[in-house]
Amino acid sequence: MCYLGIDSQLPGCRKECDRVWGETLKEIFNKLYSFIRRRVSNYADADDIFQMTCLKTLLCRCNYAGHSKPATWIFSIALNLIRNYYGEKKKGTIFSSFDNDLENTLFFCPEDVYIQNELVCKTLNEIENLTEENRQMFKIMLEEGSSYQDVAQVMKIPIGTIRSRLSRSRALIKNKML
Repeated sequence: MCYLGIDSQLPGCRKECDRVWGETLKEIFNKLYSFIRRRVSNYADADDIFQMTCLKTLLCRCNYAGHSKPATWIFSIALNLIRNYYGEKKKGTIFSSFDNDLENTLFFCPEDVYIQNELVCKTLNEIENLTEENRQMFKIMLEEGSSYQDVAQVMKIPIGTIRSRLSRSRALIKNKML
């Protein structure tokens, strides 16, 4: 049973959970936007913070521990994003820094962040579905940053075999992703 009172063992529980979070966001939509606008004078920045709040709510909903009402938890996300906004503004880096850290920047399109996150999750799931040898090759290359030659030496197989297996694995993952 999750903190929203949804039995996680039931089929479709994820859809139900998504529906509940979506309804919660709809219920507090105007209050949340007003809360942010009272604290951020720039309309564009307030819109960005509002979008990031909604995005972070949906992406991090599994972290909700149930210690407060869902709406309170969502407002705390907004407040943290506002604090980050003013912290970055105070440092003078808000308009000069485009780092990839989702936690510290508000300049990514929330839809693009969500799509990229979903794509990474799907790719990692497809890598997990590969054979043990192919997963090991990906692990050595991605986590350790090794070359084909290094992978061939570690796995004690010819470099041509590494290249062909990786090529076939990449094609398989790409086909499953489409």
